[in-house]
Amino acid sequence: MKTRRPLFSWGAGRRAAPMSSTSRPEIPVIASSILPPNVDDYGRRPFSEQELRVLAGWLADASWPRGTLSIAGLEGYLVALTVLPLAAHPGMWLPPIWNDSGWRLAPPIRQPDPFHEFMELTCGFMRQIEGALIADPGGFRSVCEMDPPAVAPPVSQGSRDWAQGFSRAIGHAHRLYVPSGTPEYRALAEIASCINIQAAGPAAAVSFARLRQAIGILVAGRTGGHSASPAVRGPSPSRAPRGRHVAHDDTQPPTVKDG
Repeated sequence: MKTRRPLFSWGAGRRAAPMSSTSRPEIPVIASSILPPNVDDYGRRPFSEQELRVLAGWLADASWPRGTLSIAGLEGYLVALTVLPLAAHPGMWLPPIWNDSGWRLAPPIRQPDPFHEFMELTCGFMRQIEGALIADPGGFRSVCEMDPPAVAPPVSQGSRDWAQGFSRAIGHAHRLYVPSGTPEYRALAEIASCINIQAAGPAAAVSFARLRQAIGILVAGRTGGHSASPAVRGPSPSRAPRGRHVAHDDTQPPTVKDG
């Protein structure tokens, strides 16, 4: 019997080439009074293409840690948080954006004002994504399809970053359960296949068409669009301090056979 491997591994969606854990420089821990935020307090300003450009440029800044998501990777990450039952507290899902764990803020947002602005832009982006997916999943317009000035990575790299960001979000629920043979399972496999696409010319537009179709399937499954109950089941939520949800892994991850 062949070894089974996870459908998704911890994706990168990175601005820079990966480094081994032994060579990655340590970021000193700086004491801060900034606590994990209440997401409902952010993202209330209108989010236009101008805000998107500001956020994209900010994420491309060299002062972020290696492995910080590009704007395309962030979009994939936020889409996964929106369409999958990951139930992640902000203290869990925010740090992986800059490739970290635990509540340790990256240099660009260690002060209150830039932190709150980053939260406003990130949550505004998430709300825009959620609204677009509710309105018309098939018409979802990704940053991967926008003109190059609107996004940080090269266009040919966008869909790969997007899929890697989506994969990183699944790291919040290592035991997310998706029955094999379901449309949702095939949709996740399609997204996973885009992680290794070669960054070359027009491949990006073609690959995002595949991603859009997969997104539509996941949205339909989550809202009961083709079944009586959602096929994708996440960890059982429980209450964290102050009544916020955290995730407990209590199911099995989707797997595919090698070869």
